[in-house]
Amino acid sequence: TWDEFAKAIKNRDKVINIEDNLYSEEYSVPITINYDVTINANGKSLYVNDNIIYLNGSSADLNVTVKDAHIYGASQATFYLGSGDEDGSNVNLTLDNINFTGGTLVMSDNTSSLWHKFNLTFKGKNTVTAGNYNYKDKNKDKIETPSYFPIDDSTNTSTTQLYVDNGVKVADNASLTM
Repeated sequence: TWDEFAKAIKNRDKVINIEDNLYSEEYSVPITINYDVTINANGKSLYVNDNIIYLNGSSADLNVTVKDAHIYGASQATFYLGSGDEDGSNVNLTLDNINFTGGTLVMSDNTSSLWHKFNLTFKGKNTVTAGNYNYKDKNKDKIETPSYFPIDDSTNTSTTQLYVDNGVKVADNASLTM
């Protein structure tokens, strides 16, 4: 369940293996990751929906990897890369064989990027798609309509799916289709 996933993060498990599809409920407690972790989704779906997974650097570089996942997110940042202060570290997110549908997949804090590097790396085969998605919530069919991070102001209607200050890399022999 989503709660078990959040508990594994809170317990600082270094490797988390997802064994079933995960659904965050509306207004679930946000997840904050501030330690190195690999999340093996094993081909399962992670419905982050309107919630955000925060990656916050501390005194050492933060390295988070998400592998073999179908990710669905409707917020302006499914993954948010940030650092609490000037003493924080660089934040590195690696997405390996993921399919994403929804709003903004990754957004970085554009203020703390003055002191830190926020890096996004794609490995394997990856697809990022803007748009609505369907899922079941408590046995009811739901349609999620995503939000997107606006580049200039709140009237901007762009579909910004990756907003990363220090760069997006596609590793050798990897692909990214948007």
